[in-house]
Amino acid sequence: MSDRHDAKRALSRLVRDDPLDRGQRALADLDRAATFRESGGLRRLRALAATDDERADRAARVLDAFDRLAAAARGRDQFRRGRDTPIRDGGQAGGNDTGDTHR
Repeated sequence: MSDRHDAKRALSRLVRDDPLDRGQRALADLDRAATFRESGGLRRLRALAATDDERADRAARVLDAFDRLAAAARGRDQFRRGRDTPIRDGGQAGGNDTGDTHR
C-alpha cells in the first residue's frame, strides 16, 4: 500500500515540476508568473521549445504569452497612442468632448 502511495506522490511531483505545466498555470496569476520567471522557468521553457518534443509548440506559445505579459508590464503594446487631440476645458465644439471628429 505504501509503495503505491509513494509512487503516486512521486508522479504527482513530476507533473507539478514540468516547466510547461508550471508556465501555463503561472500565466493565470501575476505573482505566480513573476516567481516562475525568477526561478528560471522561462529558461526551461525555451529549452523545451527548442526540442523536437511534442510539447515544443505549446512551450513556444507559453513563451509568447510571457513575452506579451512582459511587454504590457513595460508599457509597450498595451495601449495604442491616439491622435493627441487636445481637449480644452468645456469640451470640443458641438458638445464633442471625446476628440472624435467623425461624430
